[in-house]
Amino acid sequence: MPQSDACTPPPAKSMDDIDKVVDFIRARVRPLRDSASPNSDQERALQALLDLLIMLRVSAQEGIKRGDDPSMQHFYLVTSARQWRGHPDFLPEWRLP
Repeated sequence: MPQSDACTPPPAKSMDDIDKVVDFIRARVRPLRDSASPNSDQERALQALLDLLIMLRVSAQEGIKRGDDPSMQHFYLVTSARQWRGHPDFLPEWRLP
């Protein structure tokens, strides 16, 4: 197969790509967390998800500073965002190919 026919990898993800997904998920989860009963399992689970968003965002940011592509963090975030794939703010590029 000629080199020009080889599959080219997708472009590297940016902090803008990461932030779009994080903001989308936060907008769905924060109201649920805020309306959950204080100290309930539901509130703790939703807070845990919000905490994971922060960790993935920071991990991506630090990776970019080192010159790494945050595609893995983006994949994890998009996997969660797909729970709302019917939402009008869900971006087409987050769908599975």
